[in-house]
Amino acid sequence: MDEEIYKSVGVDYTRIPLYSSVCCRDGGFCDDNILEMIPVPSRGLNPNLKYFGQYADGESMRDAGINDGDLLVFEETDRIDYGVIGCFCTEDNVATCKKFIQVNGIIMLQPMNSDFDAIPINPYNNNVRCVSKLKKVIKDFEWEE
Repeated sequence: MDEEIYKSVGVDYTRIPLYSSVCCRDGGFCDDNILEMIPVPSRGLNPNLKYFGQYADGESMRDAGINDGDLLVFEETDRIDYGVIGCFCTEDNVATCKKFIQVNGIIMLQPMNSDFDAIPINPYNNNVRCVSKLKKVIKDFEWEE
């Protein structure tokens, strides 16, 4: 995503931190894990809220239109509603993008690809945290020949 491209076509943009992986300590991020500040179109983003980016890795969210290599823009929050896609930090300190499902007190992080199993979450486990909700997907249009 090049700032010059946005400028040349008149698209307003904002700069957000890009993480290769999310570091969770007390539900926050470690500023030293920022790879770079990247420009993203600001349309639909609230200037009073915090955002960050990560590249999608894998195919578990394919049926939600998220493909390997797409840039995901997340809005930082510690709580999301049923059916919303978010970024969660697991007890292994690994970030995962999944759909949040809670039924009868049972929490599941649901992939959007039937080839993958849902991740059940123990509600008494304080090591799994909601970090953000998905705000936009910027497609990776690299074509292989």
